[in-house]
Amino acid sequence: MILPVRLTEEALQEEAEAYLFYEEEAQDLGERFLREVEMTLQKVAENPTHYSFSNSTKTIRDMLL
Repeated sequence: MILPVRLTEEALQEEAEAYLFYEEEAQDLGERFLREVEMTLQKVAENPTHYSFSNSTKTIRDMLL
């Protein structure tokens, strides 16, 4: 079962900042970063129980890139 993945505003902001950082480091590195994020989010959507909850209400799962 594939579940929807929703990112917090903080996570979206962090993703945008990281993209800009990596693009400044090397051409297309930001794009590679975004592809990696998308692949990781797909893994979480496909198997959410594999990742631990990061809050006490058990509504947010944590995944490091």
